[in-house]
Amino acid sequence: VVTAQGGPVDEAVVCLTNETGQVQCQRLPAAHGQFDLAVPIGSALRLMVERRDAATAWFELPALAAGEVRDLGAVRLPAEGLLSLRLRRGDGQPVLAERLFLWPVEAPAFEMQSPPCDGQPHPWRAGRYCWSAMVDDHLWQRGEVEVRAGQLTALEVLLAPGVRRFLVLPVPMPDWGTPEQVDFVLRDPSGAEYLRDAFDPREELPYRFGPALSVGTWQLELAIPDGRRWSGRFLVPDLQPTNEPIRVAVAPVR
Repeated sequence: VVTAQGGPVDEAVVCLTNETGQVQCQRLPAAHGQFDLAVPIGSALRLMVERRDAATAWFELPALAAGEVRDLGAVRLPAEGLLSLRLRRGDGQPVLAERLFLWPVEAPAFEMQSPPCDGQPHPWRAGRYCWSAMVDDHLWQRGEVEVRAGQLTALEVLLAPGVRRFLVLPVPMPDWGTPEQVDFVLRDPSGAEYLRDAFDPREELPYRFGPALSVGTWQLELAIPDGRRWSGRFLVPDLQPTNEPIRVAVAPVR
């Protein structure tokens, strides 16, 4: 394993997985770079190179046949820049022991990572990323950031006050038959989309989750695959923490 420039890589862990999730891993000493793994045969493989406080790199590999030995040569890591992240409260004070979720745009969910939010530069694979900040007592935020090769990218997120409240939905239960999936959108008091997700009503009804919310009137929108939709509003009166859930009543959208 070598850097994008062909140089030695500091300590790393290399793992090979197949379609069934079987894993073989090996820890590489500093500036060593060489690995030798025995892997399951007959299915496509995925090579992962993981380093501390740096972006993980993935490589797709064709399946191996029984008894086959394959020399991968130099596994060259993608070009990198430096990424500095910091979370701050509305009063400017830093948020300690919290991290952003960061993943490449249009990448699968398993490529999500949590780089340190310590304001220090860390090596990170060049590319465009989605990010999400989910701090319990502040509004969740999300956006995009681009890391350029050989450059420092600094992202500072100023968090707005919020409160974690559990929502129970839908109340009353709509007459929607037996869909396998219900999509929902949560809109903040300005009408902007705040959260989008889905749940399986066959497994969990009423559905319950706990976003961080601000004071004001929020809107919940539900939709099922046949095109039917429901909507409801609810009030968050203050930022006082409470275990009492908000039960969101919804009605058909005409």
